Amino acid sequence: AEGEGAGDVGPAEATYGVADFWKLDDRLVPYPWMEFVHPNNGQLYFYNFKESVAAYCHPVHLIREKLKVLAIINVQKMFRGWSTRRAAGSDEAHVAASKIQSAFRGKLERDKVYKASHAKLVKATLRIQRWWHGKKAAME
Repeated sequence: AEGEGAGDVGPAEATYGVADFWKLDDRLVPYPWMEFVHPNNGQLYFYNFKESVAAYCHPVHLIREKLKVLAIINVQKMFRGWSTRRAAGSDEAHVAASKIQSAFRGKLERDKVYKASHAKLVKATLRIQRWWHGKKAAME
């Protein structure tokens, strides 16, 4: 109907992921699209107020096309990562890099423990010094 959103779902549905490809219903107009009738030719058209875009095809088809592109980009990213890791060298290089990373993480954890234990030691030392200075002042 003119000026009314048919099947306007709400802001929670504004973002679509690849998993939503088959969940989109062709009978409903997804948010933020609204359905209108063109005053001159009487044709049905859809308007997206969020992006200020008008279209004569159903918005579900536009969303599905965007999701196809996202899926293609994800596959390309995975392939590039795989080919880069493959080109980086043998498993020996990967194992060596993992050992270096592991040693570095271990050093970071040991430093944390040292700092924590050192802080306790400093606190205890200051307590002893305060006690001693207090006792010394009381004897004078």
